[in-house]
Amino acid sequence: NITTFGKTSTGHSIWLEQMSSLQLLSGLRGLTGALQGALTIKYCTNLSSLGGLMNVTSASGITITSAGQLRSLGGLGGLKNISRIELDSNPELRSLAGLNPSSIQVGILSLRHNAKLRSLHGCEGISALQKLTVEFNDALE
Repeated sequence: NITTFGKTSTGHSIWLEQMSSLQLLSGLRGLTGALQGALTIKYCTNLSSLGGLMNVTSASGITITSAGQLRSLGGLGGLKNISRIELDSNPELRSLAGLNPSSIQVGILSLRHNAKLRSLHGCEGISALQKLTVEFNDALE
């Protein structure tokens, strides 16, 4: 697990890939405010929580692909403005709950191949949506 990660004063992107032992992002809790770059999480097969991201208020994008144990977007409730959210091939993702329930501006929302995603509950606060893609989410009603 990531144990510490301080504030990014220059706003660089964060890329976490093929970290099979990563379970929690609690070490990212030092990130506060706007992340000028993007956050990309790919093939972190045991990641179960986004809790360390609760103080990030905006980012150019968030991509989460093949986070094997992630069930919800809990931890993203501080986001108020983001250009894009891409969720692809997260086999245990069941809910979008965790996004800011009152107001979040999202330009692009893409949901693909999340086999257990049951509903779009959690998207109620989204505004400014320019593009929505929902494909191959077998359990979605």
